Amino acid sequence: MNELVTAVITTYKREPEILRRAVESVVNQTWRPLELYVINDCPEDIVLSDRIRSMLLDVQQNHADLSIQYVPLEHNSGACVARNKGLELAKGEFISFLDDDDTWEPEKISEQIGGFTSKKIGMVYSPFYNIDFKGKKELIVRGDKSGVLLDDLLYRNVIGGTSMPMMRTSAMRDIGGFDPDMLSSQDYDTWVRMAEKYEIQFVGKPLTVRYLTGESITTNLKKKESGWLRFTEKYLHYYKNNRKAFECRLSLMIKELIALKDDSFVKEVLEDYRDFFGFSVWKAYLIAIVKRGLKVIVKRNV
Repeated sequence: MNELVTAVITTYKREPEILRRAVESVVNQTWRPLELYVINDCPEDIVLSDRIRSMLLDVQQNHADLSIQYVPLEHNSGACVARNKGLELAKGEFISFLDDDDTWEPEKISEQIGGFTSKKIGMVYSPFYNIDFKGKKELIVRGDKSGVLLDDLLYRNVIGGTSMPMMRTSAMRDIGGFDPDMLSSQDYDTWVRMAEKYEIQFVGKPLTVRYLTGESITTNLKKKESGWLRFTEKYLHYYKNNRKAFECRLSLMIKELIALKDDSFVKEVLEDYRDFFGFSVWKAYLIAIVKRGLKVIVKRNV
């Protein structure tokens, strides 16, 4: 197997020094042939755009064995549009997307491409590492199954973020790429649509590093709310027949949003979808409220 692979990095207001870390993790891949598109979703910042272009030219000088192409969008359009632009331009049989503050291990592509043992397989995924503010490295294994993963994905995102898997380019185009109307959970939605049509393969080696920065954990609640609702409505026909999956996903949402003090939205969801869940969700709600209260008490006593 010696197929061309396309890597796509989408960037938005990221300092070139951090972006360079992501770019170098791509060009230092053990796999060739390889092409890289860097899609700039903040072309309005001319100074930053020039700095990015200069950095990419510098990296390209030391890596003549692959193509690095800089693609500024016409205007800020969002991550999904930027990723879809990369998908449109891709010449590789396989494609991987990388967020501009994450990195890949050198063997990421070579390990995952070996998972495409059948035309039925549209995506290959792997565990990954989280690195927190203090540099602590933690192994994250969201899932470890292969095959038809639609039911598993209805419970929770067992794949991880956009930086983690590799996809067959034709499969990504077949499912329509990323949904620009999803203001959050864009990756999760894409994986579900992939699982509706294709098998998914697991490769057990951790191959991506996700850096937990202050920016990456800052939550825009309105976008999160919108994404949760759109996802739910898109797949409600599945959840009508899989109450346990809905309860699991709803409980995870409650835990996260209660911690972020988004009580009003949680109450609206509990009211609107009360026919889809039972006691386990109410239990999760009460536990989340109690845990948040305990944290407040602890902070006051420190």
